[in-house]
Amino acid sequence: MITLLDSSRIGPHTVVGVTGELDVASAPTMRDNLLALLNRGAESLVVDLRGVTFIDSTGVGSLLRIHHRAGLLGARVHFVADQQAVLRVLELMQLTRRLHVTPSVRDIGTCCPPAETIDLRPRIAAS
Repeated sequence: MITLLDSSRIGPHTVVGVTGELDVASAPTMRDNLLALLNRGAESLVVDLRGVTFIDSTGVGSLLRIHHRAGLLGARVHFVADQQAVLRVLELMQLTRRLHVTPSVRDIGTCCPPAETIDLRPRIAAS
């Protein structure tokens, strides 16, 4: 079972806490709720996974889908995790950098540059 805490604002970020087990039974609910926040215009979404005690491949797939949708909408998504059960899975799948994982909300500023400094134009490979 998973619990999504009410979203709150911390500076420019919309922060949502997630607690419990993020698995095949609970991941779709979390994914749909977080995608709804992005679709409603959240420009910087912080998913606080510090209360997650277990994550399976469906949970990881949901995190990837949220990350992908944020990119399509021009938004940013950050994942806060310090639980070994979550970090180990993300590290084994080599996703800790791609998903902008930090140990605390405070560390988000050092994780990656602000959105306005990122060049989102497509790059053309040199031949």
